[in-house]
Amino acid sequence: MRRLLRSRAGLTGVAAAAGTVVGVVAVVVIARSVDGGALADAWRSARSDHVGVLACAAALLAAFTARAVAWKRILPAISVGQSLAAIHLAMGANHVLPVRLGEPLRVVSVVRRSGVSVPAATASALTLRAADVLTLVGIGVVLAPGAFVGLLGAWGWA
Repeated sequence: MRRLLRSRAGLTGVAAAAGTVVGVVAVVVIARSVDGGALADAWRSARSDHVGVLACAAALLAAFTARAVAWKRILPAISVGQSLAAIHLAMGANHVLPVRLGEPLRVVSVVRRSGVSVPAATASALTLRAADVLTLVGIGVVLAPGAFVGLLGAWGWA
């Protein structure tokens, strides 16, 4: 048993070192590609508009809380905290990983944190994603019906 623990500790150290190297390289690559002037302008704008920044933060807080509560209602076995954690994990992974691979991580996170079955977690996540798509289509139809018809043609209204 001690040997297994030592080998895992060594693997953890290697993984941490590799993660640190990848992180440093990513920071260097990103820092070299950032437009310093635009970043400074954005920072000054944010510092001068406290109300706007707080309104944006409040809107994000409300949106993520609503998503977590909706998931809790679809899948009562999870807590709102577990739902929020999984949603944020998926969002972060979607920013870093290709082809929205954060969505499977969302399911894995809920399964590991709450003990919910994989099929239940997957079905609930897919249901919520389908609701997201339908909501966006509805918003598009209401706000830009001409663009909707241009994209989907007459079949879009069928």
